[in-house]
Amino acid sequence: MPRRKMAKVEREVVLQGQRTFGLWLRSRRIARGFTQAQAAEAAGRSERQWIRYEQGSKVLSKRLPAIAKALNVPESRIRNLTGHPISSKKSDEMLRLRKIHSILVASDLGVALAGC
Repeated sequence: MPRRKMAKVEREVVLQGQRTFGLWLRSRRIARGFTQAQAAEAAGRSERQWIRYEQGSKVLSKRLPAIAKALNVPESRIRNLTGHPISSKKSDEMLRLRKIHSILVASDLGVALAGC
C-alpha cells in the first residue's frame, strides 16, 4: 500500500516535537553536569550523534534505554517525549496514580501532589 504524503501541518508538528526533545535532552545533559562528549560516552553513542540528537535528529527506539540510563530518567519519560509507543509494563503513570491515591486516602491533595 503506498504511503500517504504528510500535510505541511503534520510535518511541522513532527519536526517541532523533535526540536522540543532535542532541547529537553540538552537541558537534562546540562542538569546532569555532562559535556556532550561525556553524555555520548555514557549512552554509548558518538559525540557527533549526540549533537545530532540535541539538534532534533530522530532517535531510534532501541537507543532510548541507554540514553535514559545515562541521564538518570525513566525510559517511559523519554519514550513519551519522542513519540515512541510505551508498553504498559514500562509505563509508570499507573504507579504514580496509585501512589497519589494512597496518599489522598491517608491525607490531603497538597501532600499527595507534593509526594509525586
